[in-house]
Amino acid sequence: MQRSRKQKQQLRFARCGKGKQSDGLAEKPSGSSTSDRKLSLGNQGGFNDSATDCATQQWLIIHVARLNELISDLVCPNCAASDLFINIDPVNHGFCSSLLLECSTCKGESGYRRSVYTSTRLQSQTRGDVAFDVNVRMVLLAHELGMGYAALREVSKVLGIPSLHLKTYQRHDKRVTVAEIERGLESLHKAREQIRQAYSDVDPELAELLREDADAVINIGVSFDGTWKKRGFTSHYGIGVCIDILTGLVIDFEVLSSYCHACVLKQSAKIEGKITVEEFNSWRETHTDCAKNFTGSSKAMEQQAAKRIWARSVSRHQLLSDGDSSAFKEVLSL
Repeated sequence: MQRSRKQKQQLRFARCGKGKQSDGLAEKPSGSSTSDRKLSLGNQGGFNDSATDCATQQWLIIHVARLNELISDLVCPNCAASDLFINIDPVNHGFCSSLLLECSTCKGESGYRRSVYTSTRLQSQTRGDVAFDVNVRMVLLAHELGMGYAALREVSKVLGIPSLHLKTYQRHDKRVTVAEIERGLESLHKAREQIRQAYSDVDPELAELLREDADAVINIGVSFDGTWKKRGFTSHYGIGVCIDILTGLVIDFEVLSSYCHACVLKQSAKIEGKITVEEFNSWRETHTDCAKNFTGSSKAMEQQAAKRIWARSVSRHQLLSDGDSSAFKEVLSL
């Protein structure tokens, strides 16, 4: 029976799944997880989490009294007395403070006094100002945990440390968001390169095609699923993810939001009479970075995400479905 090129490719993928893998996709132990496979592929392409490369611990939470115990036997360079102590400057810079090393024996204008910030500074490449590393990291922490400014204030309250000013948080929040988007797109690009290499490793004909044209469009098998920030189809935020079947790497995604905090605040201000309708409409025209990109129910986010992802694909699709997928029906309508 004469087989088409696509059928041959599917047979190669099936054989690959039975253990006849190439060097580009070395066989993993049966106990290895999908995350392990993704990290191993990622390491081949040279992209891994920089946090895992840190050989030493650089940050800690410590009480000032413990630091004073540590320096209790040190002598003052000015008067040679063992009366050095550490104090905290009452003027803070968000989560960053200034530690003051003083001597209680020769204190005064001519006494020993040194100071150092508890965090290094980050120099901006696009702006003249600088930011303290710890403040940026705390904003990044809020992003990673799905928290906001109020949650960071609670952290500060529990630990008894100063927090960020709201405007400082908002400034760092914008920068962190831009950096996260850029890093995500870079990782997505490298993942796609890994996927192309993986398919090339299991299909000699495809490898030859890519050698002739590195930008050639190839057919791949993918799965799609959607998720939300919270359960019950009441979430304002949803995401659809398209995953390559062969490697398990994400090839594309779409984030949907039915909520914009800035719009809600301005709408409330208009209702309360704090701004006029003309002022609201004028602001609306300049509000180009609105976070809301979807109108509809939370349940409909999954199918809309699938529709957007497949709409920007460059070729036709052959789809398999369990028959109970609204996303499947939306893609078929394209």
